Amino acid sequence: DSSRHSAPAENADDFQDLEKYRLVSIAGDDRNGRKLILFYCCRLPPIAEIEHERLLQYLRKTLDSYVESDYSLIYFHYGLNSKNKPSYAWLIQAYKAFDRKYKKNLKALYIVHATNFVKVMFALLRPIISRKFGRKIRYINRLDELKDFTHYDQLEIPSEVTEFDQRKGAKIQRSITNAEKGESFVFGVSLKQLLLREEKEIPLIVERCCQYIVENGLESEGIFRRSANFSTLKEVMNNLNDGKDVDFGTYGDIQIPAALLKKWLRELPEPLLTFEVIRLLEHFEGTYLIPIRKRDDNQLVFIKELIRDLPRENYTLLMYLLEFLKKVEARSYVNKMTASNLAIVFAPNLIWSSNSVASLDTIRQANELIDSLITNYAHLKDE
Repeated sequence: DSSRHSAPAENADDFQDLEKYRLVSIAGDDRNGRKLILFYCCRLPPIAEIEHERLLQYLRKTLDSYVESDYSLIYFHYGLNSKNKPSYAWLIQAYKAFDRKYKKNLKALYIVHATNFVKVMFALLRPIISRKFGRKIRYINRLDELKDFTHYDQLEIPSEVTEFDQRKGAKIQRSITNAEKGESFVFGVSLKQLLLREEKEIPLIVERCCQYIVENGLESEGIFRRSANFSTLKEVMNNLNDGKDVDFGTYGDIQIPAALLKKWLRELPEPLLTFEVIRLLEHFEGTYLIPIRKRDDNQLVFIKELIRDLPRENYTLLMYLLEFLKKVEARSYVNKMTASNLAIVFAPNLIWSSNSVASLDTIRQANELIDSLITNYAHLKDE
């Protein structure tokens, strides 16, 4: 098919070392008659294997053949990882390198399988990205959505992207199937599964722990920092997992519901703030991302983007928890639990890495993020 081919570059020999990766292809025209250019992250080689300055030159020369007319760009994000991901500084350099000639005729930028990393990256770049350019960005969750505006059979889609899309669909189906099992377990169950089973927006265990503490423990010094009796805590967890009713008042220890809340959050299969957030923080190691006391509107936009791109149920629960933690913080003159103290306690239960021990710098960023979420709750909640 002559409409689908690897993109040429003038003096192709100049970029043979990059062309062999087939990072870019042209897929004829979209349904609006605009040239369609595709970029594949899964084909990006490790950072050590290419010069990113030359990559930028190659991309510019490739686009030069097409940008004089209207065109659309499809960016396949799957496959970007810590080994091949360009630095934040390079991304800013790349955006600035593509001057008005490239941006003016770009009519749509479709980002396929976007993660929180991508969405937050655009939030960080917002101060230098024009509002007009921002309106051209559209997020595509599943490959089938591309059929609405492309001649789908003309697209060159790598097999690993197709397989990821299939796994993504199967994962959604599995979560629904598991939820239908009606198991009684409360701990170690996915948030979506528990909510479907209970037919609630906030898990019952979270509601009960938070309500009990609000009614009985807001002035308890060191709430959430002190330990609960281990055997008692285990007994309560077993009773809840067996579907039995539990009366916190019979135990006479406010640390029981406090510890249960932390334990329930930590035993979720995926952290409430998702693995994407910890990967984002790890990528920006050494960079000061999160505002705490100082009001920085650009940074607040960054945080809003970060949490509003969470799955709906995660966002709803996070806002419920932040409202609760603000009530705890409001009594910090008695309970000693300031926003920063609460952040130290809750960050490990809201953010953790899936496959490695987080660095001290990432832990610092996680603590600062939770501190900022609590501190700025009034500015983050929906209008």
